[in-house]
Amino acid sequence: TTGPSAQLSTLPTSLPVPWRHTDIGPPSTRGSAVYDPVNDTFTIEAAGRDIFTFASLNQPDEVHYVYQPIAGDFVITARLDSFNTPQNWAKAGVMIRSGLDGNDLQFSTVIGKASNAQLLARPTPGAGSWHREAPILQTPFWVRAIRVGDFFSGAYSSDGVHWQTISSRTIAMDE
Repeated sequence: TTGPSAQLSTLPTSLPVPWRHTDIGPPSTRGSAVYDPVNDTFTIEAAGRDIFTFASLNQPDEVHYVYQPIAGDFVITARLDSFNTPQNWAKAGVMIRSGLDGNDLQFSTVIGKASNAQLLARPTPGAGSWHREAPILQTPFWVRAIRVGDFFSGAYSSDGVHWQTISSRTIAMDE
């Protein structure tokens, strides 16, 4: 069986440069990612425990991560056309990480199974996750993560034009 998927297209090809993908954690089932150049969309299939953890559990992230190395200040935005999953804690969206280890620093703006926008962060390696939620949304919708130095913020939009900030966080993350 396959894990949860964020279905963005059905015409797969390899990922374009500089995009990469890998399993972090590692999850129980390997993930995959393909790219549709006609519609400029990614399809990602993944399985894993979660990217949220309580500090007392000391559990690393388990996720399939599609990424590209970026340094400095930037904004990353994704439109989620659909999100199909039987898993209660599954998430899809954008993530900024300090590295590819399951306990590395991370900042994410995602949609959860209940269709609520969420901001998740691990401000210290191996620490528990910091969490904020926003109202329930219907797909398609957009999520965004913004980095300016060590200041990170997450937002969502129902139209890709008007944005609502979920929250923000300072994380001392190397570039």
